[in-house]
Amino acid sequence: MTRRLSILVVLFAAISLNAQQPKNVKILTGMSRPEVQRVMNQMRAGLGVHCHYCHVTGQDPSVDGTPQKARAREMMQMVIDLNQRNFGGKEMVTCFTCHNGTPRPKSVPPLPQPLPADLPANPPVAETEKLPTAADVLRRYIAAVGRIVPAAEPRIITATRATPLGGPVAMKVLESGEQWRVDITLPDGTPLTQVLTGAGGWIRDKSGVRDLNPEEVIAVRMSRRPFAPFAESSFGDDAKVTSQKIGDQNVWVVTTADAQYSFDAESGLLVRRVVFYSSPMGRIPEQTEFDHYRSVGGAKVPFTTRIALVDPWLGGSRQATTIVIGTPIPQSEFDKPSARPGS
Repeated sequence: MTRRLSILVVLFAAISLNAQQPKNVKILTGMSRPEVQRVMNQMRAGLGVHCHYCHVTGQDPSVDGTPQKARAREMMQMVIDLNQRNFGGKEMVTCFTCHNGTPRPKSVPPLPQPLPADLPANPPVAETEKLPTAADVLRRYIAAVGRIVPAAEPRIITATRATPLGGPVAMKVLESGEQWRVDITLPDGTPLTQVLTGAGGWIRDKSGVRDLNPEEVIAVRMSRRPFAPFAESSFGDDAKVTSQKIGDQNVWVVTTADAQYSFDAESGLLVRRVVFYSSPMGRIPEQTEFDHYRSVGGAKVPFTTRIALVDPWLGGSRQATTIVIGTPIPQSEFDKPSARPGS
């Protein structure tokens, strides 16, 4: 039970249980532990394996205990070199490019090969679909939601959060610009408070109050970013629009240099966002799905948010029961309390 609660603290609060600098790092130098962990999961997903494929179970992950770990370093350097030499440093190649979710990439096509379908003598000419511009999609979205709520506008969210390993647990989120606070009640009834400020942050649990160390701040900021609201500035001049489907749903997909935004072609609402973050091992995706829009504070906002990451343990969903927008939040909610027992 204690181990499960520790896992839940990591999942819901994104606190590293071992926040010291990563040891014995040969390739991913200069990165924080949360960033290294995210890249490790990018590689894990690319090969369709788990951590023990390269690391010895029960040992410090910095130990070089398997031949796979040495081989992994060679492959990591190969990916970096491929992108630098062949794509001008752009992150085009990843582990998944060749492995496609298997430990050993396939180098030959399967046999027997099916016969190609015969082409008709006069193939029909496909009609060119008229696509909206990114500006058209944005106008339809604004018309659908009423207004885009600025990220700086205060929000108070009462919700439950669930992950693949547990939940739901009750939570309350306070957001005001760069300041962010979450109060969580763990399954055993233990309260947990975590706060980000412009300069750092703090945490309060059953052990008392303490400052977040720099790597914990990075981890918490990473956990917050998939929940960021849509901003009107998300589209640049290079945004392109395509028509796709999500299940049976027709969507307009607006693709920018570092993200894809899928809007319901009928309602105009944003239903999915995939943001790509740079890393030495290629771009790492973070997917957010938005659902169950309701009117709040003069705007329609999603009450259901689902997150998918290369770290499957850190994905999950947040189901809001109430959202309040625009009500000022007292600064005292973000100020660090005294560390006296029981505070």
